[in-house]
Amino acid sequence: MAKKTLPGTDAPSLVGLANRDDRQSTKRLTFDVTAEEHRAFKSEAIDAGMSMVEYFQHLWKRGK
Repeated sequence: MAKKTLPGTDAPSLVGLANRDDRQSTKRLTFDVTAEEHRAFKSEAIDAGMSMVEYFQHLWKRGK
């Protein structure tokens, strides 16, 4: 059976995509929010004495 390649990749196999370095590298999450939601998140982070990154990490850990 022939392997199917992912769109946008030139490599015929996915062997190199699951190496340990890639799994352990820093990932970046993005969210589509309105300006009002962004201000609310920023206000909550400031009230909690956290940076935005720390605040979102806190929310993520709390949701686990």
